[in-house]
Amino acid sequence: MTAVALSVLTASLVGSPHCAGMCGAFAVIASGSAHRWRNGILYHLARLAGYAVLGALAGWLGTGIDRLGALAGVARAAAVVAGSVMLLWGLATILVTLGVRLPRLVRPGAGGAFLGLAPRLKTLPEGVRAAALGLLSMLLPCGWLWVFVAMATAASGALAGAGLMAVF
Repeated sequence: MTAVALSVLTASLVGSPHCAGMCGAFAVIASGSAHRWRNGILYHLARLAGYAVLGALAGWLGTGIDRLGALAGVARAAAVVAGSVMLLWGLATILVTLGVRLPRLVRPGAGGAFLGLAPRLKTLPEGVRAAALGLLSMLLPCGWLWVFVAMATAASGALAGAGLMAVF
């Protein structure tokens, strides 16, 4: 598990410019005008908690997939499913980058939920708004986030999935 955690940490550090560019504005909004440090910490702690919950749910789902796979004689079925999802996602990204039009099979609804809830937060006190924005960030339709959630599915349990997402 240490090798997996180190690879997730390395990939996360490499992807940090993407995250800063995509979610930096949320962090700035969350920090508010007063108590910037406190609000920033609240935002990031809530984001960490939200990502850990996603990882726990994914790890729990992966445990179920592994049990079903074992019934069918397939070892580590969750790892096979997670790896297949990541490979297909990467292939689709490459094809779209090359100009190939692909049908959208699934349109994530979570992004709409984020966009619908975020404007309602402006009336909340700054600290509460910062934590709420951090928690809601787990609903963003971010490929970088969701590929690691897929990886957490193969983490062999809810606790391991939560840990993997906490490292992310």
